Amino acid sequence: MSDYKYIVISDLDGTLCDARDVLSKQTKEYLIEFQKEHPEVLFTFCTGRPWAEAKEVYEQLQLRSYIGCLNGSYIYNPHTKHLITSFLSSKFLAYLLNFPYVLSSLVKGALITDQLLIPIESDLPRATLQALEKSNSNLVGIKLFFRDSEWKIVNELIEHIKKFSPTPRVSLFFYPGLINVELQSSQLDKSSFVQFISNYFGVEYKNILTFGDNHNDIPMMKGGVRGHALSNALFLLKQEATVISRYSNNEDGVIKELAKFFSDKTS
Repeated sequence: MSDYKYIVISDLDGTLCDARDVLSKQTKEYLIEFQKEHPEVLFTFCTGRPWAEAKEVYEQLQLRSYIGCLNGSYIYNPHTKHLITSFLSSKFLAYLLNFPYVLSSLVKGALITDQLLIPIESDLPRATLQALEKSNSNLVGIKLFFRDSEWKIVNELIEHIKKFSPTPRVSLFFYPGLINVELQSSQLDKSSFVQFISNYFGVEYKNILTFGDNHNDIPMMKGGVRGHALSNALFLLKQEATVISRYSNNEDGVIKELAKFFSDKTS
């Protein structure tokens, strides 16, 4: 039986992490101490990163339970090795890779499986399909990076993807000079992790605090949680949030809001 009264779920990049996508010294030290002082609060995160790229943060913060990766499609407890995930089919992968100009226009890409990351290194679809088959792993997500000048190809690719049934979830992220296309099962988003963790520990939505900055965090703001948008968040996310922080991710906004909320609460 869980003794948790509250759950805190934060996004990583653009939220808990600073502009360099790392934890500040202040955030790291505060959260380690916070978990000791508040055993009634479960602190965790839900990120678009695969587990391999989120593991270091988990270890740095000395977390103790489930986290959500790949925007909620990969729910994992490193202590018990319990994994809940949803897969993409190799049939869809073949459909994607055989679309004209996708591989030849790619700056870089990777298949994210339940065991490892497989770089997309060949212009030949068959080579990538064989690499997945030989890995004996299941396809959880796909990351594709294109130059921002290839916007026409990206648009055509998205239209192509939407013709596949079942249609996967498509997320777009923009970086200087690059467009990142991320694909995962349409069954899940970050609200899936909120729902799972709420049910698993028996904590009501009103006692769940969520933190985010980008459009993939919007599902975490819904359902009656206490959603926080940092000052650097997208306008669309701020519209959904309960609290709009005056602090950004570069100003340790998450820990400042936690300190404010829990200042009058004791275990």
